[in-house]
Amino acid sequence: MQGDVYIKEGTPIYEVEQFNELNSVALNKTPKDVRGRIEKREGSFVNLMAPGGWYFWVEDKYLIFPKVEEEEIGLIFPLLLILLTSSLSI
Repeated sequence: MQGDVYIKEGTPIYEVEQFNELNSVALNKTPKDVRGRIEKREGSFVNLMAPGGWYFWVEDKYLIFPKVEEEEIGLIFPLLLILLTSSLSI
């Protein structure tokens, strides 16, 4: 499962389809905070898909990943134990 990542308003982005086209376009900046999903990775850049079908490349150093809450970990751990113990008894 892959979740959303975030970038802040004013983050430098490249609005091109292919990674090898980065040098052929001017650098733009995001007009607002943006959330999206990583579609591809090339070196230190990722291609994000944002709402509305907006695709762009951004350096991964600008990505903000959501925090995992202790409560979520507490819910996942018992499920992992069940899966592990049930697979051992087969």
